[in-house]
Amino acid sequence: MIDLLKEINLAIKSMLLQRNPARTDLIFDMVRIAGGLEKNRKSVEQVETALLENIDFRNMWEKQYLPTPPTKTSLAKMPSDSIGRAYLQHLETNGLDPNFYRAPKINRVIDYLSYRLYNVHDIWHTILTYDASIVGEIEVQAFTLGQIDSPISIFLITGGLYNILRATPEKSKESFDRVVRAYERGKKAKFFLGVPLEELLQEDVAAMRAQLNMDEIGDSYRIIGGGGVRLHPQ
Repeated sequence: MIDLLKEINLAIKSMLLQRNPARTDLIFDMVRIAGGLEKNRKSVEQVETALLENIDFRNMWEKQYLPTPPTKTSLAKMPSDSIGRAYLQHLETNGLDPNFYRAPKINRVIDYLSYRLYNVHDIWHTILTYDASIVGEIEVQAFTLGQIDSPISIFLITGGLYNILRATPEKSKESFDRVVRAYERGKKAKFFLGVPLEELLQEDVAAMRAQLNMDEIGDSYRIIGGGGVRLHPQ
């Protein structure tokens, strides 16, 4: 009965997310719910095992690294070319709150993964230079899929591309190409989930991107052109 209720809840959130792929709060709720279903136990254990093979992520898990999200005031005081300032611009441009997601009860690795993914989601947007449009959100999921085996990322990518095909079919091929490039970037880059990004917000964003093997500019940025680290929704 408990699993049935969880599946109903998961289905409702899935339908809501299909209608609005930018609802990142639903994404992480789905990770948490799906991770608790008995039928997904083996798949979840495989994901957890793969994550713990990365020594940096394993150390963060064992230490229960749960940093307090930075405030917008603290981000505003950081150097103009820092990750923190670019992150602040991303937050303000899109009306986002870095403290939006409430920490769940963390009992196992999959819970910790969900919490970490949400905490760094918009920092990833900043470093990857993907905007907060539907395509930008799908690009983040494709990058995530390049980093970890994430069935939910596949679901979100598929649903997002379907929404684009239905609403703006003329942009479907361009969107698909961007998703493929994002996936390839994820395969190439350093394992982001093993990096305590919250401790690096004062660092120069261009230098940090290079250290993370992110020497290319994301498509959201390339299309608008220009210099610096600005992000603008399309």
